[in-house]
Amino acid sequence: MSIQQLFLKGYGVSFKIVGGRGVFPGGDNPAASPLSSPAGGLNQIDYITIATTANATDFGDLTNSRGLAATASNGSRGVSFVGSAPAMQNTIDYITFASTGNAIDFGDGGSQSGTGGVGSKIGRGVFMGGDPGPARDRISYIQID
Repeated sequence: MSIQQLFLKGYGVSFKIVGGRGVFPGGDNPAASPLSSPAGGLNQIDYITIATTANATDFGDLTNSRGLAATASNGSRGVSFVGSAPAMQNTIDYITFASTGNAIDFGDGGSQSGTGGVGSKIGRGVFMGGDPGPARDRISYIQID
């Protein structure tokens, strides 16, 4: 998949750079719906090697399909936190950046679901906001290590 196709696969893609690798988990499936109607999430994880101009490569799969997932990392492990499309998700998955393969279930986001923002620093991921309405005023954190 070219870089252009990777970015065009939907607004539901979040992106994490660790070392020389950029990882894109999930996204909207434009074949299933227009971008204005996120009815079809993707479960694929793609990655690029930053130092090259090569196309994106398959990394593995998420445990379920989703777009609008937020990402965090501790530098060696990447976490895909909740999301939406085709429905609100509260699943948290993780990958190990050094080796390709499918994501592993890390746990769930509890009352956090849908879209939101994540920040990470020194092994802790903090998730803020989300949808539906009651999740908008919540802040949760996970220990990534």
